[in-house]
Amino acid sequence: MPNEQPERIMHPTQEEQPIHLLDYYHVVVKQKWLILASLVIVITLVLYHNASVTPIYQATTTLIIDRLHSRSPLTGQRYRQTTQPFSSYRSARGL
Repeated sequence: MPNEQPERIMHPTQEEQPIHLLDYYHVVVKQKWLILASLVIVITLVLYHNASVTPIYQATTTLIIDRLHSRSPLTGQRYRQTTQPFSSYRSARGL
């Protein structure tokens, strides 16, 4: 067939050389601008996509404090009374 690639013909005196790690390094150095450009394009596209997509998951919570029944359901002990607002406590993320 005319579209077939010719096979690589090795002469009997030629031996196939093993590929060393240094050969891969030279290819990376030679193609560094192509690799860097591809990396910048991919990172830019990912950042754009993440910024423009609408979040799917959302969580909310409501904290109900009943001052009349301020006992622990497990131990029966009374909860400590405090006048400090919740917003002044250290957040869990700051630990």
